[in-house]
This record gives sequence, C-alpha cells and structure tokens, in this order.
Amino acid sequence: MKTIRVFGIVVIGVVAAWGGYWVGHALGWTRGADWPWTVGTGGGAIALSAAVTTLTLLAVLGFATMRPIIRHRKLAKVGIHAQGLVLDIHDTGLTLHRHGAVLHQSEVDLEVHTESSKPYTAHAYEYLNDRELSHFLPGSAVSIRFDPNHPKRVAIEHELIFN
Repeated sequence: MKTIRVFGIVVIGVVAAWGGYWVGHALGWTRGADWPWTVGTGGGAIALSAAVTTLTLLAVLGFATMRPIIRHRKLAKVGIHAQGLVLDIHDTGLTLHRHGAVLHQSEVDLEVHTESSKPYTAHAYEYLNDRELSHFLPGSAVSIRFDPNHPKRVAIEHELIFN
C-alpha cells in the first residue's frame, strides 16, 4: 500500500511539472516547444514548472498529513462508540512534532465489534506518541468511534496532543 501511495505522489508531481511547463509555454516563456511532448528552451517555463510541482507536492503531503486529524476530530464529535481489536499496526513514515512530542502516523488494522452488525475489518490512521504506540499491540482491545453512514471510517479513542 505504501508503494502505491509513493507512486501516486510521483505521478502527481510529474503531471504538475508537465502542466506548469505548458502554462509557462502558453504565457510565451519558451521557444521551440511543440505541444504536447517537445520541450523547448526558456527558463521561465521551467521555473514555473518547478514552482507548480513544489506547491502541488506540498499540498498533497499537507492533505495526507491533516486528513487523519480532521477525520479523528469529526468522529470524536459524531461517531458511535464501539470496540475494536488491533489486528496489526504499520508506521506510515509521517511524523508530526507538536508541543515537544513526536507523533507517528500509524495505520492500524482493526476488527470492529458493534452492537448492530457482525464484526468487520477497518483501518484507522492515527497519530500516536511513543507511549501510545506501546499500547497498540496486535490483540489489544481499543475503544473506537465509527461513522454510522460509513462504518469503515473509524477513529481510535486515545489521548492526542493536537491543541
């Protein structure tokens, strides 16, 4: 799954570079370019291409970092309580440094037990500090919240340092 994410980010970066270059070409910043594949000369279009690529990748990484936090906050307000069993946990490689604590983004594979359905599997992306990581071992029971409209959207209830 991590390989697919990295590949997706690379593809987004390449498309952003290509699009930025051709916007620069449309603005007249190149010479000798021929749509869509022949790149010409001219530093302005290449500089715009690099800028668009950088901004796009920062936006994608920002979204990937903030999405679990936004989902967790929403589920903390409107989610329904349930129990989960930790099946596995994987470090995604993303970290946050908040108020002196290092938070590691982890993908937690869960077996969800609700009152209204059979047990099912779901994945939660959570930011966990080192102390919390030591409690999320396979086989551990955890309290979760899930979205009743999208039961596979789950968040683990734990102490977070986001304020």
